[in-house]
Amino acid sequence: MSGSVWLAVGVGSGVGGLLRFAVARSLVERTPWGIPVATWLVNVLGSAALCWLAVRQERSPADLRLYLGLTTGVLGGFTTYSTFNGELVRKLTEGRTG
Repeated sequence: MSGSVWLAVGVGSGVGGLLRFAVARSLVERTPWGIPVATWLVNVLGSAALCWLAVRQERSPADLRLYLGLTTGVLGGFTTYSTFNGELVRKLTEGRTG
């Protein structure tokens, strides 16, 4: 793989992480329930976007840098199971099991 593919994935990952942070920050003040709604939302949206991009790539292949930058980079940075897991463990250690 060329260096430009690595760069596309790296830049995309940064963009995805910033998008996830923005969604989480905007929802944390509006969600009174104390459950990780933002993490759930970005994982659902990211999964749907990944499915759409995969089907689109199969039907009409795009440049590999663009495809990997969007899927592995942006969507990989946007959706993470580790964020959900970290939030869940934090809630449990705080005694908030509801």
